[in-house]
Amino acid sequence: MRPLPIAARLLALVSGFVVLTALLAGCSSGPPVLAKVGDRAITVDDFLDVASRSQDQYTGSPDSAKAALLEDLVKRELVVGEAIRRGLVSPGDQARMLQQAQEQVALRALIQQLAPGDVPVSDAEVQALYQQRANEAHALIVFTPDRAACAQAFGEIQRGADFGATADRFNTTGMTPPGGDLGFITPGTLMPVLDEALTRGAPGKVLGPIESPADGWFLVKVLERRPRQQEPFEQVSPMLRQGLQQGKQRVLMNRVQRELTTQYHVTVEAGALQALFARHNAPQDTVSVGGLRVPVAARPTPEEERQVLVRYDGAEGRPGTYTLGDAVLDLQDRSRPGPNWSVMPTIDLWLKNAALQRVALIEARRRRLGEEPARARAARAQVENALLQTAYETLVLSPTTISGEDVQAAYLRHAAQLLGGDGMPIEYAKLDPNTRQALQSEALEFARERRLKELTDSLALQRKPVIHQERLKRLPWPVPPAGPGR
Repeated sequence: MRPLPIAARLLALVSGFVVLTALLAGCSSGPPVLAKVGDRAITVDDFLDVASRSQDQYTGSPDSAKAALLEDLVKRELVVGEAIRRGLVSPGDQARMLQQAQEQVALRALIQQLAPGDVPVSDAEVQALYQQRANEAHALIVFTPDRAACAQAFGEIQRGADFGATADRFNTTGMTPPGGDLGFITPGTLMPVLDEALTRGAPGKVLGPIESPADGWFLVKVLERRPRQQEPFEQVSPMLRQGLQQGKQRVLMNRVQRELTTQYHVTVEAGALQALFARHNAPQDTVSVGGLRVPVAARPTPEEERQVLVRYDGAEGRPGTYTLGDAVLDLQDRSRPGPNWSVMPTIDLWLKNAALQRVALIEARRRRLGEEPARARAARAQVENALLQTAYETLVLSPTTISGEDVQAAYLRHAAQLLGGDGMPIEYAKLDPNTRQALQSEALEFARERRLKELTDSLALQRKPVIHQERLKRLPWPVPPAGPGR
């Protein structure tokens, strides 16, 4: 099996490197330095962080595996340093990316602290779920984003309206199947509050309104139950345990959201939904997407930008606000899903969640969750990775082309497997198009690796990395998993 290409290894390495600090001198105030690359340093903690996640890629004796990993880290740092030297990413963008990364790391730490993914699940709970899954239920549901609509749907059904037709009429979000018909569902498949109805609800009876916090409101009607054949308990118990853990974490997350909403007095202002809706539906500008002009809302006026949509208690007791200007910026972030603009309750939920993210960040900072060294390194790592990716695309991918000799070399590497009916290698020109394309792709990959090696070799001659071999030898291998304090 061919080793993982150098470029892929470098891009996969996630580490944070300390820049221009006392660590460069290797003083006792910080972790020891394993390597200096120009004015940057790779510390023992950097190495251990990466090794705990990537050591399976490095085989051989402990000394050779450690040396290979450190060599890759040095190459990675050479490329990152070159990206900074050339200004491929502006200092302002780097500062912005670092702030975003620090916020993301702190928020993840808060979630892990308040709603851990490894919440305990007892053997008895797993066994009980297994027993419940001996039966499956044919169920219909009505889903609405708010209680009032769910209560209205319940009243109509109680007065004789068809359940399926009502489910379709109230399916404003498009989240339920036609007629609200889920078919036969096994316990443990849906969210816990609905699982309870599936397991215990009397057939033919309409249950609800049932709230699933952060989701909405449901009506459930079980049509029938029937036995089902199960796999042996030992075979499915890990899957059942994981499902129970996820359900418990979901409950914890919902509780955290409610508690933060209460603790920080998160309140959506009257008219906020309508203001945001009006802003979304008033396109006056266009942007180019794939060569096409797409209408977008014009930039808000200064007065509109200042309009408060949500209020909350900010840091150190100061009032906090989420404005229309903030919302416009968040809606432009492609990594964050927007609301369903045809359903007002989802706009309300989106606004609350946007404010809750800010509130959660305040709480994470109050707990100083982003200040632990490992988390600070993780935040810096995200910026380093962006710099590395930009440098790789600019200095390696873009300028690399392949020659006929590159393709011929790829062909010769596989000629022994490219045989015709006479047992002789098929000429390259007579190969099928898919095989030729695969050989050209491999040739390009090898050319890029060659280009990357030429780049890192050249940078190494300029920067002259200093490796502290004696410190590397003292490090353990394999490296134990990273703990919360590292």
